[in-house]
Amino acid sequence: MASKKNDFRSPNVDTEAIDKLNQINESSDLHDTVEFIKSANLAKLLNTWSYCNSVNDHAGFIKITKSLAKFTHKLLDDYKTQEDHLALLMEAKPLVVEWYKSILHNHMKIIYRCLTNNRNQTTLPILHMLENIVEFHPSTLVTEFINAFDFNIPVLPKLLVPGRDQYIRSQFIRFWIKLNTLAPYHIRKDILINNYKIANNLIKHIAEDPVDLLTQWFEFLTKMVLMEPSFKKSTKCKIINDNTMFKIQSLIDLHVEESQFRSIFDNFVTTLTTDFKFGVCFISNPVRKEDAATNGGVPITAYGKSFRIHNKLLFSFLKSLKPSESNLQLNVAIETLKYNQELIIPYMYWIIQSGGGFHEPNLSSWWIGHTLFYSQILTLPIPKIFHEDQLVITSNRLVVDMISLPPISRAALTHCLDDKQPPLVRQLAVQLIILTLKRLSKFLPYTENKQELTNLVFQRLPDLANIILIWQNQVEDNINDVLKLSCSTAANLYELAIPTNNNALIKLCNSEIQKVVGLSQLSGWDLVNLDNCLSIQFHQADQSQLRWYSSTANSHSLFTNLLKLAATATGTTSNEKFINLISTLVEYKADILFNQQTLCSVVTALFRSFEEEPIPNEIAKLLDELVGRSIKTPYKYTDLSHAKYNDVSMFVVVLMEQVKFVQSDISLWLGKFLRSLIIIGESEEGITKLIDDYLSPLDFLQIDAIKSYTSFTPKPCSETPDFVEYVLNDTKLTQVSKKIITSDYELCALLLRLKLLLNDHHEAPKDELIIELGIKIGQYLSASVSGNKKLKQFILSTNFWKLFFPESQEEASNAKLLMSHLMNEVYIQLGEGDLRVNSELCSFMFSKWLHLASAAEADTNDYTKLLGQFDWMFTLEQVLELLAKINNQYLRACLLRHALKHKLMIPSSLFINVLENCGDGNLEAFEQALESRIILLKDNQELKSLIESVINSKQSFLKSICIGFPEAIELLVEVPTSPATQFLIAEAIATKKVVTPRTSCYMEDIASKAIQLYEQDSINLKQLLEVVSYNETTRAVLSVDTVFNTYIDKIGYKYCFTPEFAQFISLKNCNDNDSQVRTWKHKCMLYITKKFAESETLLESFDRFLLAIRCQLNDIWDIVPTNILNTQLEVILRHSKWVQNEHYLRYVFDIISSTTSKKQIDFVKLLQIFVNNEANGLNDLPLESNFECRFVSADIIGKLFRYDDSKNATELLQENLLLKYLGSVRYEDLVLKEILKKIESKLSRSWMIMVSNWEFSELLSSSDLELVTMERLLQKISTSGATAGAGGSYVVNLNKNFVINTINYGKFDKNLAVPEINEIQVSHSYDTTVYDREFLLMLILNNEELVRIEDDNALKFDVGKLIDSGILQFIVTCLSDPSVKTIAISILSGVLRSLTEAEDKHKNNIIQVYVANILNTVKKNQFELLAPVAVFAYASLIPILANPAHFLYEKSFRYVLSNPTLKASNGIALFHSISTASTNDSELSENDESYYRQLTWLLQILNTGTSTTTDVSLVQKTGVLEWALNVLTNNEYIQSNIIAEALKLLATLQSIDYAGDLLVTRFAITTSLNQLVSNTNLRIQLTTNERELASLHQIKLNVDQLIARFALITKNSHRLSHWASKDLPHALKRIHTEAN
Repeated sequence: MASKKNDFRSPNVDTEAIDKLNQINESSDLHDTVEFIKSANLAKLLNTWSYCNSVNDHAGFIKITKSLAKFTHKLLDDYKTQEDHLALLMEAKPLVVEWYKSILHNHMKIIYRCLTNNRNQTTLPILHMLENIVEFHPSTLVTEFINAFDFNIPVLPKLLVPGRDQYIRSQFIRFWIKLNTLAPYHIRKDILINNYKIANNLIKHIAEDPVDLLTQWFEFLTKMVLMEPSFKKSTKCKIINDNTMFKIQSLIDLHVEESQFRSIFDNFVTTLTTDFKFGVCFISNPVRKEDAATNGGVPITAYGKSFRIHNKLLFSFLKSLKPSESNLQLNVAIETLKYNQELIIPYMYWIIQSGGGFHEPNLSSWWIGHTLFYSQILTLPIPKIFHEDQLVITSNRLVVDMISLPPISRAALTHCLDDKQPPLVRQLAVQLIILTLKRLSKFLPYTENKQELTNLVFQRLPDLANIILIWQNQVEDNINDVLKLSCSTAANLYELAIPTNNNALIKLCNSEIQKVVGLSQLSGWDLVNLDNCLSIQFHQADQSQLRWYSSTANSHSLFTNLLKLAATATGTTSNEKFINLISTLVEYKADILFNQQTLCSVVTALFRSFEEEPIPNEIAKLLDELVGRSIKTPYKYTDLSHAKYNDVSMFVVVLMEQVKFVQSDISLWLGKFLRSLIIIGESEEGITKLIDDYLSPLDFLQIDAIKSYTSFTPKPCSETPDFVEYVLNDTKLTQVSKKIITSDYELCALLLRLKLLLNDHHEAPKDELIIELGIKIGQYLSASVSGNKKLKQFILSTNFWKLFFPESQEEASNAKLLMSHLMNEVYIQLGEGDLRVNSELCSFMFSKWLHLASAAEADTNDYTKLLGQFDWMFTLEQVLELLAKINNQYLRACLLRHALKHKLMIPSSLFINVLENCGDGNLEAFEQALESRIILLKDNQELKSLIESVINSKQSFLKSICIGFPEAIELLVEVPTSPATQFLIAEAIATKKVVTPRTSCYMEDIASKAIQLYEQDSINLKQLLEVVSYNETTRAVLSVDTVFNTYIDKIGYKYCFTPEFAQFISLKNCNDNDSQVRTWKHKCMLYITKKFAESETLLESFDRFLLAIRCQLNDIWDIVPTNILNTQLEVILRHSKWVQNEHYLRYVFDIISSTTSKKQIDFVKLLQIFVNNEANGLNDLPLESNFECRFVSADIIGKLFRYDDSKNATELLQENLLLKYLGSVRYEDLVLKEILKKIESKLSRSWMIMVSNWEFSELLSSSDLELVTMERLLQKISTSGATAGAGGSYVVNLNKNFVINTINYGKFDKNLAVPEINEIQVSHSYDTTVYDREFLLMLILNNEELVRIEDDNALKFDVGKLIDSGILQFIVTCLSDPSVKTIAISILSGVLRSLTEAEDKHKNNIIQVYVANILNTVKKNQFELLAPVAVFAYASLIPILANPAHFLYEKSFRYVLSNPTLKASNGIALFHSISTASTNDSELSENDESYYRQLTWLLQILNTGTSTTTDVSLVQKTGVLEWALNVLTNNEYIQSNIIAEALKLLATLQSIDYAGDLLVTRFAITTSLNQLVSNTNLRIQLTTNERELASLHQIKLNVDQLIARFALITKNSHRLSHWASKDLPHALKRIHTEAN
């Protein structure tokens, strides 16, 4: 049946091929398919298809089209699934690819006709066929299809309009997805961005698409757009534009039940709105000034307020959402705002303007939904920038809208709290107030003025009286516990922020507290309400009104009632709440009732003693009596506790006294309570004595049972014990590693068990157990100490450390030593600074050190070493006292190392005393102290005393003292000493390279003695050579022959590879014909190669050896076999680490440079190795840290390339160097540029033909630059098969910031092909790159987005883009550079032609006149007479002329029209009109802010543009200098920023030859500066504004810097000094004194 259906017959067509095709479609035999492809049938098919189309045989055409679509699908399916016959299929694949190319290139009109038909019978098969074609061989056919297909045909958008069914739209979308998925990223970008009509229709009807298609579409957008690493965020914003964002909103609530779609769609939305790497969110500062244009961002307006935001697309998305209508939309909005908090404030104002206004009460779904929305916004975490970057809020008004949301106004909230409103409205309003106050508490730590921010927020909140009134009403009605609780919470937060001492509030709280006291049982509502009331009470002036300790005959005290409720509460969380509540209750009496030295309070012990059982009435009465007596007569019991019971808590003493009145057996509870007391740290001895004194005489108690609880002997515990029971009772603690400490009480239990283990004299604990316990303690401290002040205070107390720190060496068991070492490491990890300041621990350790003050010198044991580990916590005063008192040398060395680490200066007298008493061990610390100059020397006499002490006590320190105090050398050479001591001094002189007449004589005298010392084995060869290499005279005492024949034969060649030996040989200027030297150099090369090949790290001594060898490489290629040197070079250049070290690269360059013939060096291989090394420094972006490495790397490449440029010039090398080239004026880029030019000339092929795409980044502020990843100039595209000839393989990334840098800083008097490093001053940081002018100009001419070649080969420039990018301004500045002037003129001629021929020429009339003026000037040969600063100023008019809103637009417009030719006599553009504006311009006065903006602009132009002596001549002749000095001195109230710019101009002139002299001699600069300082001092006296004061002091500092430079100029200029009669230094000094 299928064959009949597809049967095709036509009298004028050979149908044999069609019949075979139908048979193949139904067959599964691959051999038939391959045979069919190899035959001529494929071409016949296309001819038949074309014929049917031409004769309008619709039926036949439709059948053939369907058959072709089916055949293409079969081919694709076979190649995907028939892996067993892959070889057979691959034979036919090239034929199929060519057939497909034929379809695309020769039958595209047929495809267009099928698509235009827009019917299922023809359009669907052709879409299927196209999809199969591009998927068959993507790397080739995708490019072929894109080159052949016209995406602008009108029918394509129409295919996306839903008709009677969705088939055509759905299939086109699937084809669209497939095409863009397979296309290379740069082609995908062009397709998605440029075909906006298709994109608009696709997204317009997307809500009507089936769920499976939606799933494919959003999966494509996620993977191929958002996750595409080559797409910038700006590209993603163009693809997923505002239309897409608005349509996404309509899909959020659709297909909720489809799990696959929801997963992919939700992932897309989340990535889009919250992912800073793959989404479209830009990092921003949410508290920057809204009106600061320098912050970047897009300007928007909402509710009459202006904002600048970075996430405009997301803001549009937020505006489309309806968070009050859908929980899903609400969640999306909240997540978007969470990660983009800069949008909160503008979005809130947009809601006021367009989203419903202020939050006035209205019990509707909209109001309820927005209340929920606002509530979730208020619970958002504060922006990460605050705690990650330690941001401080300098202006509270910038953040108040983030805390108190604008729609929730004071009036709206007040209306919501009105009695007439339903309870739900009032409840939600109070809830919003609570959330606002909690959010305020989050921001307060980050503001400089907490009170101001609090006041600003409270101005937007209702008065506290409104809250109190609602609370009172709820108390009276006793209906709504939720609202009552919310009111108490809100009132508590009000009081926490601003205590008011409100009588009505106090009265209400007292009433609520008394009501709770009378209850027999508390509910959870009562507990929270009580907590709020107590908190409010404690913020009042008089806390004594709350009598929580009082009880009556019918009721217990509040303290006891809370304990009774807590005793029956379950869960750790409930216990913590009760403990905190009772602790708050007794807070102001806690220091009397309880021992404050324990980590946990007695309240915790009470909780643990009841174990979730009801408190018996007799115990409750006992507790009432306890707290009552404790408060009424506290000192009686306090004195008793201190005198007899080791300062046990007074509460416990009262308990023991009152137990006798109970007259019932409470032994069980009493035992548990006393046990808990010991666990938390109460004195075990004190409690035992209390038992003996008070409990033993009582017959009704079981004393043995009580004592059994207070003894801690390990015993079997329950099968599932809690942490406390397990730690205290388990014998071996084998499972302790699986336990986790969760509370301070559990930590106390662990510390108690640790104490028992450490004090067990019968069986010492194993080290493994001590380590495990130490780890548990450390983990808990690390996690909890930062937020727990009580815990931090406890671990710094002696109560903690005395648990395990040994008192003396006798008590220093291995376990205690190990535990102390572990805790020291924990403390260091927690942070030294916080722990060292005023802590008990510091005093504790200090006392332990002092105990060893009389210890013997040799008494260095384990306990001493333990003490030495705690030196980090001592202050300078403590270090000095301990050094004076401690005799132990080990501890002294520890103190010296501590002083070295923290740069603590030690008085010389103290150091001398320590030095004279030091032994022979731990001398390294003394040597480091001397070499690091931490000895405080007041005068030369103290230095002499130090030298004398060293000579008398430790002569081995002589070298150290010379290294640390070079001034001591001159004193030492005068001291008579032994030859060994003299040699130490000489060694120090040689090391420090001190050269004076006296030291030279000394060294010459010691040289011969050094030889004797060596022969006596007192010194080694290294030391000998170091000394005798001092100068020519000392070197004469030792011959090279002696070294080789005597010394080397004796000790071996391994001692020859030292820097001292190499330096000696170098300085001796040995003849390379000497066989011994030649042999030594040969061995050196082998040694160096071995070190580079086998070492992972190289010592500093090897680096010095290499440096010495570099001086002896002149004829190394004639001495050492070339294969050895080539191998060495290959080892270094191939290594990933050595090629990043500039010293090793310089060595390589010296080796390469020493060749005498290119036949000696394997330059081709070495060049390829080095260029292809991924670690090559040129692969990294320039930094200050790697500029030398990049510099030398370029030199090496250039040197190797120039050996034979014809042989080296390959396409592979060109590609590698292009990826390293950055187009800047840095030395390495200039070298690479010359090589690339040479390669192009040799290959006769420009690399520009390989460029397929251009990127131009927008101008970013300095703060924004830190947030983005900088891109290289050229990037290689990772295409899936596209060849260079078929679209290119490089993307050129131009940076607008770099173009601006080139305009401002890329000015040179001459073009240097490859300048010396000191001839070009450029920054080594990539973000300050200055482009090479010639290179940038050539790029402009080859950029298809800027220049288009017309049919007549004329160039058509896109002038708008040239202006927006700053390139036109750059081209004009190039006119002052003779090396590129011709290119610039040619481009400007093309620009003028493009402007003249443009259809909308009226839009750029002024630019046309501007360019014509320049070319007219060039034609009249007037341009050569213009100074660079004049050209720069004229170029700076371009961005002004392009912006009619600019404050200088009118002046610039008139200037251009009135000056058809630029003349040198005209001076600097706009200078005359701005400098004379205050007197000649009736529309502008000096008091107008616009005047100061114009002054600032002009001064900035002069600062940036002035760089040559020609510029100086111009500013002198045109009166610029007189005007600038007038700005400085004749207006006392001019803005300080303008004065700073004028001073900057003077500094610029100072740096130019002879300009400094000119300022002094022609313009009386000293008088002007003196007057400026006087005016500034006067303004300082009259100013109180801190910011203005800072600016004025900065001006004085700038003047002082100018004075310092003038002093240097005067010193170096004899003519200037003579002109001033040598009085100028005095005048400068006078100004300097006044400025300070």
